[in-house]
Amino acid sequence: MSIIKHAGAAVVKVTAASGESQLDIRGSVSLSMSEYVKETIVGVDGVHYKDVRVAPWVEVETFARDINFDDLAKPIDKVEVKLANGRTATLEKAVVVSDGSVDAIDGVTTIRFEGIKGNWQDAK
Repeated sequence: MSIIKHAGAAVVKVTAASGESQLDIRGSVSLSMSEYVKETIVGVDGVHYKDVRVAPWVEVETFARDINFDDLAKPIDKVEVKLANGRTATLEKAVVVSDGSVDAIDGVTTIRFEGIKGNWQDAK
């Protein structure tokens, strides 16, 4: 029986016109590469659903000291998340939608990227 790694450390790289940088992760990394979610519709004849378009996203808690917030205000070509289980998520043509607030006591900020296209690549 082999041991399978399901969770653990992740690497987040951001590629923009100013170059590529790797974020120093402080806490969690959450993401969704889905472009549609299902929404329930309850009618007189029963329960149905519709597909609702949503933006794929990546949210990361990172140390604020090395973040150039001016660069994050510009469009971002790609956000790449490499997970400990070997899977990689890529978010393309992204923008930062979080407000840039910084927790001064811990020196951290949470950055949320939303993009036009998201995709998964399985571990090789």
